[in-house]
Amino acid sequence: MHNSVKKVHLDKPLNISLIAAVSRNWVIGYDNRLAWHIPGELKYFKKITWGKPVIMGRKTYQSIGSPLPGRDNLILTRQHWLRIPGVQIFHDIASILEYLPADEECMVIGGTDIYERFMPLANRMYITWIEHDFKGSSFFPVWPTDEWQEITRQTHQPTINNPYLFSYCIFERIKPAKYVDNESS
Repeated sequence: MHNSVKKVHLDKPLNISLIAAVSRNWVIGYDNRLAWHIPGELKYFKKITWGKPVIMGRKTYQSIGSPLPGRDNLILTRQHWLRIPGVQIFHDIASILEYLPADEECMVIGGTDIYERFMPLANRMYITWIEHDFKGSSFFPVWPTDEWQEITRQTHQPTINNPYLFSYCIFERIKPAKYVDNESS
């Protein structure tokens, strides 16, 4: 559990977005992998994140297995010994925030703890709603609905290649984002 709260004041504007595929029952993964296979959603993820910094936890990185090409891969971990070629390693949110370029959209790609920690900072969420319940071990955090507004939704019917009804949704924050670091000392 996180024990302390500290505020960091940055002298640059940040543009942080969360991106996730989420099932009806809020599942984002099972046993450190996706709980479904939707090729169209994977293409969407690549399109939205291409050329942008991607922030992830160590377990998310391990589930991917290698740095995502065309993106600056940033890993947030408590494991100070961790070294991975081709990625930047950080041990606290403040260090990542200082590293991020001003105004460039930066994408948070998971897992659960990373989404929870960055949600207060995010200005936008790209959520793929999958209209199906899945068995899961990782879940997307439920957000305060009075702080977010859905601005677009594009629904896709099931096909042979994409077996579930799903929608690409973009949410924008309607209350100002704020940085409160809930990391333990």
